[in-house]
Amino acid sequence: MLRYLTIALLIPIAACADEDPERQACLKALKGMTVKGAHDGAVADLIGREGSAINIVPGYKSIRLLMPNSMMTMDYRTDRINIYTDCDGIVIATTRG
Repeated sequence: MLRYLTIALLIPIAACADEDPERQACLKALKGMTVKGAHDGAVADLIGREGSAINIVPGYKSIRLLMPNSMMTMDYRTDRINIYTDCDGIVIATTRG
């Protein structure tokens, strides 16, 4: 009887350890995220790369790295590239502005 009780107590503890509130919020934001004008042809090779490793993008003066739950201004700048990442920091889309 004690063996079953021990197993029953360990399962909820293990499940709680896997739930990170920040990650859960990120995954929820990613699920509802839509990016219009994604995958600019000149920078399509950035898709799938680690976002934090991108320092220079030819043709752009500034880079804005955005995770699904990132806040951003709504100003449009033609010299800036927006790099959208998933919750693991992998580039999933790019837009100008």
